[in-house]
Amino acid sequence: MPGFYITNCKPVLPENVPEADCIREQMQVDEFFVCRNTRRQFLNDKLFYQNEKYAVILEGVILNKRELMEKYTMDSYEKLVEFLIDQDPQGFCEEFRGMFSGAVYHKQTKKWTVFSDHIGNRLVLYYVKDGKVIIGSQLNYITDTMKANALERKLSRVGAEQFISYGCFLDEHSWLEDVKRILPSDAIWIQNGNVSVYTYHTFRETSNEEISDEEAIARLDEAFCRAVRRGLDKDREYGYTDVIDISGGADSRMIAYTAKRLGAENAILAHYSQSGTNEMKVALEIANKLDLECYVYALDSAKFLMDAQRVIRMSSGTAYSAGITGGERLLRALTGRNPGLEFTGLLGDIQEGAMIDDPMETTKAPTMEYRRFLVEPERGRTDLPVSTLNRFRTNNMFWLFVRGMLCGMSTFFTRQNYAEPYTPYGDVDFLDAIQSIPLERLTGDKIQIKWMMLKYPEAARIAYAVDGLPLQWHLKRWYPLARRYAGYWNRVVGKLTGLNRTNMNPFWKWDREKPWLREWSDPFFAEVMEQARREKLADSQMLDRVEQLYHGNPHVRYYGITTAACWKEFLL
Repeated sequence: MPGFYITNCKPVLPENVPEADCIREQMQVDEFFVCRNTRRQFLNDKLFYQNEKYAVILEGVILNKRELMEKYTMDSYEKLVEFLIDQDPQGFCEEFRGMFSGAVYHKQTKKWTVFSDHIGNRLVLYYVKDGKVIIGSQLNYITDTMKANALERKLSRVGAEQFISYGCFLDEHSWLEDVKRILPSDAIWIQNGNVSVYTYHTFRETSNEEISDEEAIARLDEAFCRAVRRGLDKDREYGYTDVIDISGGADSRMIAYTAKRLGAENAILAHYSQSGTNEMKVALEIANKLDLECYVYALDSAKFLMDAQRVIRMSSGTAYSAGITGGERLLRALTGRNPGLEFTGLLGDIQEGAMIDDPMETTKAPTMEYRRFLVEPERGRTDLPVSTLNRFRTNNMFWLFVRGMLCGMSTFFTRQNYAEPYTPYGDVDFLDAIQSIPLERLTGDKIQIKWMMLKYPEAARIAYAVDGLPLQWHLKRWYPLARRYAGYWNRVVGKLTGLNRTNMNPFWKWDREKPWLREWSDPFFAEVMEQARREKLADSQMLDRVEQLYHGNPHVRYYGITTAACWKEFLL
């Protein structure tokens, strides 16, 4: 993910993947070399300058920039940002809405404030040790600098344990012991070689407020429409194409129907899945009903699985490489369509109602027990040290933060090489609206499906890809029985045709039908693991566990491949 880079060490100019067409600018700020390596999109929302008081780097997109300038009667963006810094040097970015990261150097106090946005749309990593400071939007910015300055690059035992067990990092850890991530809603201060962390935004957690269905739906609809409109207006401001990811689920169709309702004039749909699946069938049906172009990347060839090294370089190894499936290749193909924002349904939970759909489990204190998220053979492992366990009161909010923001949204760092991914479900005001509704209403009463049925009844009549049944049926008492029979029928069809229609990523099928995948991955994995053992990168127990991942089932194998790719890229 291109962005910015700051260091007081001997600098190494940031490198991108070949397709990232970036503007590279530099400035010297006291003893710090500062560089921005930014894509040529949304440039009027970005800042890179210094004056007698501050050095300011701001990356990303501020969706409410115009609103804030009007609110504070400012005639320039620079004046607005400096006014906000003067008012609140610690949490000045609280009022921003959008996808952003950056840093401010306070020249009088010689202090850096470095921040990421509310939900971690944009990655920021940092190394501060023995007076050495390295800050970057990509992990390779930091590891390349460490290597050039002969700084020890040591595997983080805690980070590696988290990744091997869950397929991502659950808190501020990374692959390297001394490299940390700035978490969503956090900022750090660096002064005199010391680091302190500050949380500038606290997410609302579900209240016990009594609210009618009508009031809840009105609250959700108002906040969601505002979030989608902000994104559409920003693309319109720059003349970019709205790219709307569309799948067979509930969340993406809600964005597509809302965008159409709000008058999106320059929008296209983007879809990737295995041919013949419910995912592709539903996506094309939605495109047809909305009369929108739909660009499809079929996963049939499975060649995207060989992009592991490329993907983890883009994502800084924050989650397993196959998680984006065909998304990177599809976006690469869409560059000619002048994409701006890429609207995605991540963090949405319309069908289930919440991140954890059991009302008894959502409101209890955070716990590591989330069985469907653990990676085999680590199922049942809940003893890892995780600092974010103490950050929230409820289990649902903890897993929304970890599984949603830290893991699921890791694909954003790859996508940001081509477009600016945006989830309206992560809009701060929408999150506040949905968290104000009791979780038992969201999961038990299915308020969000009722919202869809009231505002977009056509969307609710379209099937849900996971079971092939219309979404509106999910409110019926007899739905569990219908789902059982649908599951039985899908299994019968799968045996007859050799295709599981409810699975867009058939790892077992690819493994069986495409022997060249193993011909590629076996020597790659063996070479990395041999080097890791030779250089004693990790102890034998951890190395054996990574081997066990690779030799597990075809899906889990890619967790092993990702681990090897990350070690090769950042540590060996």
